[in-house]
This record gives sequence, C-alpha cells and structure tokens, in this order.
Amino acid sequence: MTKKEILIWVGVVTAIAVILFGLVTLGGGISDNGKGNGKPKLKDLITENDHTLGTKTAKVTLVEYSDFQCPACKIYHAPLQKVLEKYGDKIQFAFRHFPLPQHKLAPLASYYAEAAGKQNKFWEMGNVLYEKQEEWSILSEADAENKFIEYGKALGLDVEKLKTDSTLQEFKDRIVTDKASGSRAGLEWTPTFYLNGERMESSNSEEEFIQQIAEKLL
Repeated sequence: MTKKEILIWVGVVTAIAVILFGLVTLGGGISDNGKGNGKPKLKDLITENDHTLGTKTAKVTLVEYSDFQCPACKIYHAPLQKVLEKYGDKIQFAFRHFPLPQHKLAPLASYYAEAAGKQNKFWEMGNVLYEKQEEWSILSEADAENKFIEYGKALGLDVEKLKTDSTLQEFKDRIVTDKASGSRAGLEWTPTFYLNGERMESSNSEEEFIQQIAEKLL
C-alpha cells in the first residue's frame, strides 16, 4: 500500500471504532436476540414488584434498566425526567437495577435507594445518586456509604434505619431478580430502555430520545 492508502484505512478503522464505542456507551450495546424486526423483546413486563410511576392503564409502558454509577445513565436521567413530567399518567414507567460489574459501588447505591424506598423516598434518593454521581463514585466503599447517609439525612430520612435497611437480604435478592430479567432480554449495557416491550434505539440527542417515546403516544 502507498502511504496515502494506509492513512485512509487508518481513518476508516478509527471511525468504525468511534461509532461502536458510542453505541455501547449510550446503551445500544446489547445482544440482538429478538425476532421479526430485529429488536430484542422484553419478556418480563411491568409487575407489582417494580418501582413504578404513572398508571396501569397508560397507553405506553417504559422500562429502564439502570446503574447508579453509570455515566451514561446519568446523561439519560435528565431527559427521562422531562418525559415523565410532560406526559404524566400517559406513561407507566418502571425502574430496574442492573449494576455493571465494573462499577463496584453500584450495588451499594442500589441498596441505599431501596432502603430509602422503605421510607417512601426511592425516587428522591435515586435522583440524588445521579445528580451527585461524580462526588461519590470516586470514593472508597466506606466513604461512599457515608455520603449516602448524608444524602438520606438531607432528604429527611431516619439515617439509622436507612443504614440498617441497606443491608436487608430482600434488597440483594431484588437486584438479582432485576438483573436476571434484563439478562433474559439480552441486556448487557446500561441504560437500556424498553418501550412497550421493545428495546429503544440508541439516541444521539435528548430530542431523539423524547421523540421515540412521543411517537408511541400518537
């Protein structure tokens, strides 16, 4: 090859690598084991055991598999809140835990979100965990736990109960159950969203993400 041809091939390979990284980072990197239209199907639809917002009679269901320590999940959190605020009871939303193995503090964060849920503050704690992700995600487990207790105190929670409840086996079992349901759908990365049972396409912008949901409401 000439030097020019080598440079062209290097550019092509680099571009492909960037595209693949973007798909994985933004939640598109899952095994496509669906049929028909090629989209993986969510077999485990919304149940009474899920944390949900909205109504059961909503036309649209949206299930999110997320990891509190995942930077991409934090990016999607803001537009997701806009969708839920805008459409309200027109959407039934369910949150499921899917802590990735490389995020060592993600399970602990999930336990504290669940413990806050015992005091009716699951969603509030989840919001704080995303908003302050850069603060606690770089800490040791002990220091991160102190931060979670600090967040709970700011939310007006009984912090002693919060700390005790975070160790409950029922929450560890819940995370295992959530991950298993995601794995059955072929999920490998977070965040991954299922809209009316079908995996949503990766979005390159907040507007595109919102538009995919809005189209189902027409």
